[in-house]
Amino acid sequence: MAQLPAGMLKAADFRLIEEAVPPLKEGQALIEVLYTLIDPIIRGWMVNWFGFVPMAPGALIPAMGVGRVVDSRSPGIAAGSIVSGMYGWQNYAITDGQTILLDQLPYGDQVMPIRGHDPELPLTYPIGILGVSTMTAYFGVKRDAPPIPGRNYVVSGAGGSVGSIAGQIAKMDGATVIGLAGTDDKCAWLTSECNFDHAINYRASDPATELKRLCPGGVDIFFDNVGGPILESVLDNLSLGATVLLCGATAVYNASGDKPNWGPKNYFNICLQRAVMKGTYCVDYHAEYPAAQEEVVGWIRQGRLMHRETIVEGLENCPAALIGLFRGDGVGKSFVRVSPE
Repeated sequence: MAQLPAGMLKAADFRLIEEAVPPLKEGQALIEVLYTLIDPIIRGWMVNWFGFVPMAPGALIPAMGVGRVVDSRSPGIAAGSIVSGMYGWQNYAITDGQTILLDQLPYGDQVMPIRGHDPELPLTYPIGILGVSTMTAYFGVKRDAPPIPGRNYVVSGAGGSVGSIAGQIAKMDGATVIGLAGTDDKCAWLTSECNFDHAINYRASDPATELKRLCPGGVDIFFDNVGGPILESVLDNLSLGATVLLCGATAVYNASGDKPNWGPKNYFNICLQRAVMKGTYCVDYHAEYPAAQEEVVGWIRQGRLMHRETIVEGLENCPAALIGLFRGDGVGKSFVRVSPE
């Protein structure tokens, strides 16, 4: 990080540094990063909104990655093995197995398991479709905002890695699913492949008008990944006793200042409609990840769960890929391929 970002991310917020890889010490292993994750939450981490790691100019950008152990002086880490961890945006990471936890993600007081590499599945899967975003969608739908068969279930950010999965799981459980996405291509993918009943391009039409048309009795359940004006449009059209599940707020991640203006101006509609607004946090369910990941693998193999990956080539393009994510460029989970497989 070259400087603390203010407002929309820009290239000047990042700096690419080249330095020699130091020799390994006893007990250490060298990991060549193959893929690194491009995720909206990185913007929040850079300004310390979520309490993940203290960030200041000069710090390595934190990010999940999958890599290959190319050298090891640790008896517990085998050379040639494929492992995942919080490697950051770099070509190589050095660990003693504790400095960077392998196939585990520390978050606050919890350690969340990352599914180990399966040679029958793509290398990106442990941090992609089987990673934290999908677990967020899975437990958000299954535990925090269960669908009601026959009732509507609206998902914002539906073309992204959380929203696209949340909508499909809600559909499996009997809901009528409506997705909000930012391009016609994303909307077409949602309805043609992901089994959404409807998709609204919020940039090409007024979401409030479209929601009134598709949900004449109001929105029953809203899985929100975006916040901002989209959230306010839904709050203006809630059904009696609706549920609003807060998962992300990408519309305000690029706000200026120490803290964004999180709150919707029309929050009192929750009172008028006797609705419930609550948050979902996948960390709460970390002990159940392995069973959930196995179920997701089964859905993928059965062709019941669709997903996409957006892959950009080259470590130097990480900043552009993250900036593009906030413009709506990516579909599904976004990665940078750092090194050839």
